[in-house]
Amino acid sequence: MLSVLGLDDAADRWLNGPGGPHSALAEAAPEHCVTCGFRQPLGGLLGHAFGVCANEHSPSDGHVVTMDHGCGAHSEGGQVPSLAAVKAVVLDSVGFDLLVHDGVQEVAPAGLDSVGSGLLAGDLAAQDVAPPQDAVPGDDELGHG
Repeated sequence: MLSVLGLDDAADRWLNGPGGPHSALAEAAPEHCVTCGFRQPLGGLLGHAFGVCANEHSPSDGHVVTMDHGCGAHSEGGQVPSLAAVKAVVLDSVGFDLLVHDGVQEVAPAGLDSVGSGLLAGDLAAQDVAPPQDAVPGDDELGHG
C-alpha cells in the first residue's frame, strides 16, 4: 500500500511522463484514452485519473496512461481514407463529342451519352455561317419586319 506521498509521486511521474497528456504522441492523437475500450482503470484513488493500456497495437500497451492521453490506436478509431484514393470529378463543359448514328454524323455536347441528343454536324456548321442572301434586315424568325 502506497502512502499519500507515494501516490502523489507516482501520479506526478505518470502525468508528466510518456503516458501523460502532454507527450507528442498524445497531442497528435485524435481521441483520448478516457473513451477507449482498451483502457483498464486502476483501482483505488488512482483509477479516477489513470488506467493501463491493453491494446497490443498501441505504443502505450502495458503502460500506465492518463485519461486524457491518446496514441492513435483508439478502440473506436477507424481507417482514415487516403487522400490519394480520392479521385476528382472532371466535367468537360467546353468540348464536344462526334457521334455517328445510322451513317449521320452528329455533334453532341460533352457528357451527353444518348445518340440523337446532339446536333447534326450541318447544324453546327450552319450556326457559324452568315444568314441567307434573301433575308431582309429587320425580319425576325416569324417573318415580321
